[in-house]
Amino acid sequence: YDRKFNTPLVLFTAYKSEIKYGIPKLNWEAISPTKLGFSSGTEYGKVYNSGKNIIATGYYNNLYEVNSYDPATKTWSYISFTTKPIMYWGNGVFLWVQFTYVYVSTDGKDIQYAGNLPNEKNPAMCAASSGKAGVVSCWYVDNPIYCKDDISTSDSWIMPGTFDKDGICCFTAMTWHKGQFVGIASETVTGSNKGGIQISVSGRKWTRTIQYPYGHSGDDYKSFEQIRSVGGRLFLIAAYRKGTSGDYTGQFCTMRDGGDRYTVDFEAGQFDLPNLDAIVYVSKYAQFVAFGKANIYISPDGYNWEIADTAAFDSRPVSAVHIPGDGFYVSTTETVYYAACP
Repeated sequence: YDRKFNTPLVLFTAYKSEIKYGIPKLNWEAISPTKLGFSSGTEYGKVYNSGKNIIATGYYNNLYEVNSYDPATKTWSYISFTTKPIMYWGNGVFLWVQFTYVYVSTDGKDIQYAGNLPNEKNPAMCAASSGKAGVVSCWYVDNPIYCKDDISTSDSWIMPGTFDKDGICCFTAMTWHKGQFVGIASETVTGSNKGGIQISVSGRKWTRTIQYPYGHSGDDYKSFEQIRSVGGRLFLIAAYRKGTSGDYTGQFCTMRDGGDRYTVDFEAGQFDLPNLDAIVYVSKYAQFVAFGKANIYISPDGYNWEIADTAAFDSRPVSAVHIPGDGFYVSTTETVYYAACP
């Protein structure tokens, strides 16, 4: 514990690099977005799992089309379109913020209007939902947080306070984990010393558990990049940049449920560090699977990770799902990859 920086206890675990398989050997192929039910010419296909339903989005004619997956027929069908990419998926909810309007889907088929964000000045940065309640954070000191107890209604979202009056920060990432919202709060105003990992049961009052930035070492700059709850575990991406090169090394971390401590599971370069949106839990094999650009990582418990196999994705994956009885769909910025794994 570093009193000067309020640095949390960080535990390093051994990382094994030998090839092992907690899942079957995967054979990957790049697939056309038409395999996800999209029209020819659709680009940037992405796949998302809310924990109950699976959708795919594709960019076509300046719009994001949304398709739903039917596990009974193993087919995809068009359900809607939006001008904005999806902002949150989890706990049975898909959530979009389009200008000042919020839209949700709880069944992966119907997208419904879920109210507006009054007086929103700047774009929404992140959002999260418990499955019923929701929080949206915007990049503006006068309306950093919007809350709603029931996202199934069309009522307006409530702004619980501002940064200047109430010290409520703007958030860059957020998730719902075991009864509370957990987010990465920005410093919001340089030198304010308010940012860090923060938690809230309702989204109205927030408590900081870890200071941000959590420490400097020489010319290394450390920061929190992503946070996400997957398969009952709370994961965090921390990163440090050395000098002015712009390159960074990422730390893949597992947090305690309270969001007040974390373990560094392994480190990877910026191009192979798994994106937390590209980590899934496969119950059939009792394995967490995380996808980097060059490596596929597996873990039985979310703490002890191994490289299960190498990969050859064209860039760092940005989303992934596993469909039982079918296989993995992994999306990079440009391409959707598929590997059978029933």
